[in-house]
Amino acid sequence: MIEKIKGANFYNNKTLLKSLKFVSEKSPVFTAGASLLFQSTLRPISTLLAPKTDKKDKKISFVKSLSSAVTGFLFMFAISNPFSKAVKNIDNNPQNYLSKDTIKNLSNGLDNVSSSKSYKFLTQLFKLGLTFALAYPKAVVNNKIIPPVINKLSEKKEEPSFTGKIENIIANTINNKTMQKVAHHAEKTDYATHLIALGDIFSTLAFTSITSKNKKLKEREKKVLNYNALTSTALCLLAGYGLNYATKKPMDSFIKNLEKFNKSSPDLAKFKEGAGIVKTSLIFGAIYYGLIPLISTYLSSKMADKNCPKTKDNL
Repeated sequence: MIEKIKGANFYNNKTLLKSLKFVSEKSPVFTAGASLLFQSTLRPISTLLAPKTDKKDKKISFVKSLSSAVTGFLFMFAISNPFSKAVKNIDNNPQNYLSKDTIKNLSNGLDNVSSSKSYKFLTQLFKLGLTFALAYPKAVVNNKIIPPVINKLSEKKEEPSFTGKIENIIANTINNKTMQKVAHHAEKTDYATHLIALGDIFSTLAFTSITSKNKKLKEREKKVLNYNALTSTALCLLAGYGLNYATKKPMDSFIKNLEKFNKSSPDLAKFKEGAGIVKTSLIFGAIYYGLIPLISTYLSSKMADKNCPKTKDNL
């Protein structure tokens, strides 16, 4: 257990600290990468093990999962880097971008505004929050990929350029008084978990909406894909929040030890934030891609049977 691990050798480990800092600064890439890992390993196995489920329905669920993982990672990797770099620039020189009132308001008595939870919440909106912005285009790409792959199975770095300075866009949001009030409320919550969960919900709704209109998919294929997405997300959120709450005490102990052995580090806030994101990503990932497919693949197939019985036209 995490709470039993003691000593500076662990909590001062350079690899651990660098990893936590990376997760804090590159949170969208990490969450997308964790998703890709789970979806390309655990989920295929779990999907194929689903009991009493039509073989083609398993293939449909498998293709949807893998397509979502690959497109999600590629989108996040390409789009998130400019935002992560911009946030890092503001972290290092907040006085160049933020007003004095903003720094005072968000610092909460800390020497460095970038260490405050309110500030962290606002900057994570431009990192973890990218899930919302990318949900629709990712769903569109998935719906272009899925039909030809399903048909095939059934037969037998260059960063984008942005106009305007991203740092200024982020800084204007942080300087906004209304957003600062929201941040003061959000800092008392497990905002990393909520942002990841909301991103999953928004992505699922975007996917199901576009899938329903996809003329290249047969009616039963649409039903299987949508039921699978909806049941997977619903079950994951229920189980994920439960397990997240159950692991709160050991996580609090881990954070306290991080503070104890790294209290003089200027990156302590990033270590703590990174740890929280790792915990949430691994919990939701293991549940969503390991356990849930066993249930959702079976349920989506049975619901499709009920609402869209198999016929020559829809198979």
